[in-house]
Amino acid sequence: MTLDPENPIPSPLDLEKSVFAAYGGAVAAISTVERNLHLALVNERIARARQEGNTLADPFGKAERETFNALVKRVAPLCASDSSLAADLAVAVKRRNYLVHDFWYYKVYAALTEDGQKALLTELRRDNAVFEDINERLVKAVVDPGLVALGVDPDFGKVAFMATLKAYEEASE
Repeated sequence: MTLDPENPIPSPLDLEKSVFAAYGGAVAAISTVERNLHLALVNERIARARQEGNTLADPFGKAERETFNALVKRVAPLCASDSSLAADLAVAVKRRNYLVHDFWYYKVYAALTEDGQKALLTELRRDNAVFEDINERLVKAVVDPGLVALGVDPDFGKVAFMATLKAYEEASE
């Protein structure tokens, strides 16, 4: 790729596709964590409503509109069965915010060279692996037990959650 002195920011179309794919994978992985944080809160909210004898018109409540950091803070107390999960989620907040808000600002020039691209790929693939690990642990420690406590088979619950979420998003449009 050649650098245009009148436009020093390279066009995204010129950047190595594998770097964008790895970036997309990392962001998708952290988005999955975020959806499972929502699900953990929905499960907790439904369980609380049942205990209080209430019916929820909107089990998603405001959780869908909360920041990633706020979701992590609300779910952290539910992570007791995995001693390092709450701390790992807190670290994930910082890394997620960096990826979404600052990564390209600080790393765009690394994509101009083959060595830079390799470094970016390594970094992004590591992020993806870390986020996937956190997600698996979140599901095991919080989401699945929350579903079981509600009397829902976790495999069925995930399918039902996705269908409910899709319907909720379509109704919100």
